[in-house]
Amino acid sequence: MLKRDDPAFNELVAVIKSVVSSRYVENPEPFLSSFYMMTSGDEPSFAFASLNRRDRLELLAEMVPWRDYGREGITSDQQRVIIGNVLDGKPKQQWLDGVCDEAVLERHNRDSFKAKEVFLESISHVLDGKPPEPWMEGARTLHDILHGEYPKQQEVKQQVRGGREM
Repeated sequence: MLKRDDPAFNELVAVIKSVVSSRYVENPEPFLSSFYMMTSGDEPSFAFASLNRRDRLELLAEMVPWRDYGREGITSDQQRVIIGNVLDGKPKQQWLDGVCDEAVLERHNRDSFKAKEVFLESISHVLDGKPPEPWMEGARTLHDILHGEYPKQQEVKQQVRGGREM
């Protein structure tokens, strides 16, 4: 586990800052990659902070070379802490808060494990033929796919995502 003052952390913060400070437009082909993409000009666009949490997470996952930083010694637990800090809207100076704190890393690890348990429970629930409960967000999609109740591509383009109409 790297120390907080390691240069790899400074490089990572710089990359994240470029993602967070960029503006985004809706991706015309969201089935191939993230729903948003970086704007290439003066077209109307959205600030990173205005996007919902899932879309911000997807952009961070796609635009930051996390594996490279893993090879440099930043552990996946440390990366999750940083991602959580960014998604929580903390200022840049606080993105590294907790990366070397064993209690914080353990809590994030435990929360990640609990999330996996909930996911597996919801999938099992649907595979048993039961309709998903309201708290089973990901299971609803699986249920709809299994029962042929998912929207067609043209219907998806008419739906609202993240509070913005497509």
